[in-house]
Amino acid sequence: MTKMNRREQISELYESYNKVLLRFTTILISTQIIHLIWLTYVATIPYFLFQEIWHLPENFIFAAIDYLEIPALILTSLFYIVNLSKKNILLLGAIFIQFIHIAWITDTFILENAHDIGLAIYIVILIDYSEIPVIIDFIKKSLKI
Repeated sequence: MTKMNRREQISELYESYNKVLLRFTTILISTQIIHLIWLTYVATIPYFLFQEIWHLPENFIFAAIDYLEIPALILTSLFYIVNLSKKNILLLGAIFIQFIHIAWITDTFILENAHDIGLAIYIVILIDYSEIPVIIDFIKKSLKI
């Protein structure tokens, strides 16, 4: 009987930490919405329209949010690995593409070379926006608990 109680205690402890980690990860990955808004106005729209429609200054806040992407991706990856399912494998793939993107091409590279890299810019833009389904998934999961 005591073994069952101990297992139940461990299970409850795991569930409570899992809920806290889920909420923290949701907040962290959701900061990338600000990064995507910045990317839209500074890189994506100007690339397609050949003109800047709204100037967003580059400052500490945008830089800090950009650097939060790495811990956000690590936590989301761990969460999806621990809770593996077919849907999570697809979302995990989107996250791994983000890791490749971070190592391969930075936002600064995109801004400086957007018109020189041609069709590759479409791939880079799609990779950046592939975070959106992950953000939505985490928000839904957080709202359920």
